[in-house]
Amino acid sequence: MIRSLARSALAHGLARTGVDRSIGRLLGAAHEPLILGYHRVLDERVAVPSRGVPSMGIRTSTLERHLAFVSRKFRFVTLDEMGARIEAGSAEGLAAVTFDDGYADFFESGFPLLQRMGIPAAIFVVTTLLERSEAFLHDRLYLALDCAFRVLPEGGLFAWLTGRGFVVTELPDQAFAATRALLHAADHRSLLEICAALEAEFGGGEGPPRSLSWEEVIRMSRAGLIVGSHTRTHSLLTHESPDRVVEETAVSRRELESRLSVKVRHFVYPDGAFDSSTIRAVRAAGYDYAYTGCRHRDADHPLLTLPRRVLWEGSTRGARSRYSEDVLSGQLNGIFDLSGRCHDDHVPAPPVRSLRAIAMVAPSLDVPGGQSIQAAALVTGLREEHREVIFVASDPRFPPVLRWLRRVPFARTLLNQALYVWSLRRLHRAEVVHIFSASFWSFLLAPVPAMLVARAFGKRVVLNYHSGEAADHLRLWGVLVHPWLRLAHEIVVPSEHLQQVFLDHGHKTIVVQNVVDTTSFAYRDRRPLRPRLLSTRALEPSYQVHIVLEAFALIQAGCPEATLVIAGSGSEEARLRRRAEKIPGVTFLGRVRPEAVPEICAAADLFVNASIVDNQPLSILEAFASGLPVVTTATGGIASMVRHEETGLIVPPADAPAMAAAVLRLLRDDGLAQRLARKARETVEDYSWPRVREQWNEVYSGSRVTVGADSLISATLGKEGRC
Repeated sequence: MIRSLARSALAHGLARTGVDRSIGRLLGAAHEPLILGYHRVLDERVAVPSRGVPSMGIRTSTLERHLAFVSRKFRFVTLDEMGARIEAGSAEGLAAVTFDDGYADFFESGFPLLQRMGIPAAIFVVTTLLERSEAFLHDRLYLALDCAFRVLPEGGLFAWLTGRGFVVTELPDQAFAATRALLHAADHRSLLEICAALEAEFGGGEGPPRSLSWEEVIRMSRAGLIVGSHTRTHSLLTHESPDRVVEETAVSRRELESRLSVKVRHFVYPDGAFDSSTIRAVRAAGYDYAYTGCRHRDADHPLLTLPRRVLWEGSTRGARSRYSEDVLSGQLNGIFDLSGRCHDDHVPAPPVRSLRAIAMVAPSLDVPGGQSIQAAALVTGLREEHREVIFVASDPRFPPVLRWLRRVPFARTLLNQALYVWSLRRLHRAEVVHIFSASFWSFLLAPVPAMLVARAFGKRVVLNYHSGEAADHLRLWGVLVHPWLRLAHEIVVPSEHLQQVFLDHGHKTIVVQNVVDTTSFAYRDRRPLRPRLLSTRALEPSYQVHIVLEAFALIQAGCPEATLVIAGSGSEEARLRRRAEKIPGVTFLGRVRPEAVPEICAAADLFVNASIVDNQPLSILEAFASGLPVVTTATGGIASMVRHEETGLIVPPADAPAMAAAVLRLLRDDGLAQRLARKARETVEDYSWPRVREQWNEVYSGSRVTVGADSLISATLGKEGRC
């Protein structure tokens, strides 16, 4: 009470004499663009605070007074315009208003007020809560703690939590202070466990306020409200692992863009907490602007640390707990900034350098294909994590004077092998040697020499086998394959299908899925879905591209405007081009570089695949990432990637009429196509670098367990619920 009176008296004196504006100019606040931050907007009949954390709510009447006062001194603009004007250095005199978390009462009370006043705004939502309009963890935790303090004696909360195995420090005996302490002391998973335990023991009060739903967010977005991300779960990013930070920032943005069909450019750090690593993650996720609650600006990324004035009902109360225009003026001029200064550590964290160097032996991108693209993705991901990676190409470039030998098959192989084996001397610098492998002769020419040299140097050998022809290779080649496989400390395969194939021949393996750079592919809904088909498979017999051509001819009979783009090269190219001469609308792109694939996918509307030998094709994952509905056979590992009528449509092998019928079905049923594409886009996140990096780290360190017959049988019985 005394503090409130003192603040009110100070604000009144400064405002009446104009000193507050002078202080604002001295502190720089008067020359900054004004970005206001709010949370809940409460109806006049609702008490403040209302079933949640104090300092989160503001009544509609108070908010209206705030906005009216600001509009007399500033011009309200959209957050997009504010960002552009800040970049141009001409944002003085402008104001923007934002709302965090995405409470349902904003839809009920806040948005109608803004529309009535003609003021643009932005809201930052927590995407996982929108699905079922759930409650926020901080509100749940506060209410559970409030219930606990009504029962527990002084100091009892600490004893109660530690007695149940939770690692906590001493906690204040007051719900709001204890909530703040816990939020800044534990990661999201631990907080969920603590909250669930408290609710089970002491209850959760009257029930916390709910989040908006997707339907409400979509309606407001279509009405002009800018929607930004506030992460997926509202976890404090500075408390989470790098993988979790990427998921919270990048995945939430994709979810919003998928649902709203708009570009999401704005991000707010939960509780304003950020450091150098979270800023990098936000930048990598593709946001243009990010906002905090403190005055700290990152010198390298000022647009990703934009400060806001966060206000609520009590922040502008004066004497007798009533709204005070003088106190609001003091807030806007930064009079109270020193008392509310930030205590977080924003000092950039030094990069962590790995002690374990990794040698990657694989084809280079000079010969684009599944192995070379996978190897490049892993090298990029590991190096971004500050891992030392030594790349050894199994197809070394020839010296300029000998490049003519590339045209002489036998001589080409001999020279390639000589240069390759000589380059393997570099493996002595590594502690782990990661070797990519295909089948048959390429297995003997590339992986076997690398495994022998790595073993001679005493290195840990990881064989990463990629081939849909594994079953024939292991069955037919006998002593030319099985003894060599035993040189590897670990055999890694990208699918359960290959794992079973190896198991049938007595070899234990580890499954680590292929990785796709989801950030390179821009997802978009195809509305309307147009008959623009795409195939990005190699033109080899096992991929049956001639079936795709036959299916396309049938599609054209009923849909003359249909087109088909075939991106790829191979031994079948000349025959397929001749076959396509009588089919209008077919375009062959030939061999394409990996960096061109996202643009090719973006120009298409449907992806088709007819392979009869396959494993876990990257082309399907790229289609998933781009939002292309997929029609495919279920060969090999594809069956575990594409679930019929859930993430794509499955057709029988070598059945052009069935493929044509499936494509036509999607063209007629736009809703089905959108549902398949969206579910596939969610699925492909399992193949992103943040999801697979820890699996590879476990493989490299030897802590990942291989799977043999006993464990596969146990897993199968466990899933079926039988003993």
